[in-house]
Amino acid sequence: AIGRALGGLDVLVANAGVVDTIHRADRFPAEEWRSDVEANLTGQFVLAQAAWPLLRQSAKDGRDPAVVFVSSASAETGLPGQVAYTAAKAGVVGMARTLAAEWGPAVSKNPFLSFKFTGGKPGEKVSVTWVDNKGDTRSDEVQIA
Repeated sequence: AIGRALGGLDVLVANAGVVDTIHRADRFPAEEWRSDVEANLTGQFVLAQAAWPLLRQSAKDGRDPAVVFVSSASAETGLPGQVAYTAAKAGVVGMARTLAAEWGPAVSKNPFLSFKFTGGKPGEKVSVTWVDNKGDTRSDEVQIA
C-alpha cells in the first residue's frame, strides 16, 4: 500500500538499536536474548524482505534503488554487557553482505558509520565525509545548536 501511495520505493534504511538489556553473558536471560536479536537483527531482515519487491520494481523502472543497513561498531569490537546486541549487529553485517551478493550492489555491504564527537560548542560547525558502497563520496556539514 505504501509503495502505491508514494509511487514506489527507491531507498530503504533499515535501522534498529534497542539497547535496554545489560547483563554479563553468563547471566543473560534467554528471553531477553531473543528479544534483542528479534529487534536488532530480525526486524531489519523482515523490513528488507518486505521492501524488496518494491525496490526491484524501482530498478526495472530505471531508477537506482539502495538498501542501507545500520549496524554498530560493537559488531567489530565487542561490548561487555551487550552480548545479544553485539551478536545481532554482527548478524546485520553478515546479512547485509549476503543480501548484497544476492540482490546486487544497491545493498550496502559494509553497514558501519561510527564516530564520536565531544567538546563542540554552540555555533561551531561539524563536517562529515564518507564514501558509499559504490565509491561515491559525500560531505555534509551541520552547525551545533
